[in-house]
Amino acid sequence: MAKIKSFSVGNGDMFFIEHGSDNFTIIDCSLPLDDVDRAVGMLQELELHRGKKGITRFISTHPDQDHIGCLKIIDDNNSIANFITSAPVGAPHAMPSQSVFFTVLRLTA
Repeated sequence: MAKIKSFSVGNGDMFFIEHGSDNFTIIDCSLPLDDVDRAVGMLQELELHRGKKGITRFISTHPDQDHIGCLKIIDDNNSIANFITSAPVGAPHAMPSQSVFFTVLRLTA
């Protein structure tokens, strides 16, 4: 049975889905960088639930800083097999954040 966990982090929450299989999904990745102890605790909880599973997929609901700002931190500690985003390149609502989005992708490639 799948388990879903939500971390409330201001405007950009983070979720993970621990599937009953070898799959593990993260949706968005925002960490409270102004509260290092809480951020470390969240990463530790993510690792505890992930166990030996790799991150099968990372889903970005949209490429705003508060939704993908900690992608590099997550990717540095885990191997992300698939990256999925809902915002098409050039979408008007994504324009202010696209440079951040593609910078993060370059850093994690």
